[in-house]
Amino acid sequence: HTGLGISLANQGQLVRSLGELEEAIRLDARQEPGARNLSFGIHARSYAARTLFLLGHHDRARQLLRETIHLAGQADPPNLALLLAFAASLYYRMHEPYRTRECADAAIAIARERGFPFALALASTYRGWAVGGEEGLREIEEGLAQFVALGAAASRPHGLLAEAYHEQGRAEDALAELDAALDSGSEARTYQAELHRARGEILLERGSVEEAGAYFRDALDVARQQSARTLELRAATSLARLLRDQGRHEEARALLRPIHDWFTEGFDTTDLQDAKALLEELA
Repeated sequence: HTGLGISLANQGQLVRSLGELEEAIRLDARQEPGARNLSFGIHARSYAARTLFLLGHHDRARQLLRETIHLAGQADPPNLALLLAFAASLYYRMHEPYRTRECADAAIAIARERGFPFALALASTYRGWAVGGEEGLREIEEGLAQFVALGAAASRPHGLLAEAYHEQGRAEDALAELDAALDSGSEARTYQAELHRARGEILLERGSVEEAGAYFRDALDVARQQSARTLELRAATSLARLLRDQGRHEEARALLRPIHDWFTEGFDTTDLQDAKALLEELA
């Protein structure tokens, strides 16, 4: 169930994935303490937390992630380092830099002490995003280079380098990185909507309004196909801003209001706060 759930998640089949992962968690919880394989339980919970977040259940995702980190404290160091690095990746997706860095620093400390290069590479890339600026960009590039050196280039995280390039005003490099991410392995399918949206934001800044709008709509379509409510909200917010700037306020409201009102939790997140502020402006 854990393996199937992870495979489905990486294919963007989020609802089916969550069902498999929840079954894995249920089976794990039934095991006697001495008979449990903590690795399966940890991986099932960590991927379920990510899937819950993408499906729009932010508070449930955070709670499960906290429980998973607590459980991982009972596990062997390789699993703990990898879980903390994965937690950093999820906090990055939630746009929470403090917690991203906190988890990444903890993973890096264990990975360096015990010699776990994959966890070190993964955590380093997300720490770079949390640090930001030129220093952060260097850390991201160094972390991604480690994936190549390990022969694990297909497992490298997507989006961070493009975001860092964009922050540094390197739009062409950011667009090239997003194109490479969209052409990459299966993990990119999980975040395909976000990659399209990010490309649209850069194009919009460059004045390519029509092309940017097309990418925002592509992002919406993909997110809806995957039931990825969080990514749908982000895409709808980006497109609604574009419509607002074109004076199409009613159309922007009609687009954003239903997806915003669907959410019943996570109101302290950046995504919902941004959408709410835009709706108030459009009122």
